[in-house]
Amino acid sequence: MPQGVYATIRFNGTHNSSHVYYDKLLKYIEEKGYTIIEDSIEITLIDYGLTTEKSEFITEIQILISKS
Repeated sequence: MPQGVYATIRFNGTHNSSHVYYDKLLKYIEEKGYTIIEDSIEITLIDYGLTTEKSEFITEIQILISKS
């Protein structure tokens, strides 16, 4: 992963529900005047490998940013 400052959000859920959190993260980036440098990265922190309960899944979205 490139070094730098990332706007990050974690949420309970799978990649299928990530669009809601992308919207929140992109709104934050715009409000703060940041510029997106790279494509986003989605990291699954907890999934079927650790639990069978989808309500316990945790996903993280990271977007490399810089101040405009």
